[in-house]
Order: sequence, then C-alpha cells, then structure tokens
Amino acid sequence: MEFKDSDSKWTYTPLDSDVTANIAYENYPKGSCMYGVFCSIIYQLADKLGEPFASFPVQMMKYGHGGVCGSGTICGTLNGAAALIGLLYDKKEIRDVLMADLFG
Repeated sequence: MEFKDSDSKWTYTPLDSDVTANIAYENYPKGSCMYGVFCSIIYQLADKLGEPFASFPVQMMKYGHGGVCGSGTICGTLNGAAALIGLLYDKKEIRDVLMADLFG
C-alpha cells in the first residue's frame, strides 16, 4: 500500500537502510535511541532536500532517553519512528495505519 499525503509540508524520500543504520548508531551516544533514530532520517533528508529538514531542531528528541526522561515507559526507537511518521503524514488515518504496523 502506498500512502500519499498531499496536505503535508514535508516530503517523503526513499533512503538507504545501511546509511540510516549507521547514522542512528553514530548519534545514539549523543541523545539515546529516540534521538538516534530521528536523526538517522532527518539528517539524510537534510542532505538530499535541504529545508525544512536542514534546520529541524533535532535536539528536541533527546527527551526520549531511557523511555522518556529515564521513566522506562516507551521504547525510544519506536517513539522516534512514530515522531517521524507524525511529521511526514498529516492525515490521521494514514498515521494510525503506519504506527500500528510499527508498534505491531
């Protein structure tokens, strides 16, 4: 199934999974799982597309460390990926399907 969200200001672009994994790994020590996952996508989109990705405040994702500020409530990898889905897809019905797959 292909999802298109014409209302979104953000652009979907296919990325290389090996590059994505390496960027996530490199950024994990800077802010934990959520930050690493989020940066792995945003940094590539910034390189490929420029704005608005180049100036996105990725540091906001550092709150996800240790399951949200160390509370252990949710996996940072899932939280970061869900944040990306929410950023790229405006329509609730699309976000819900994608996030259900992610969390499943």
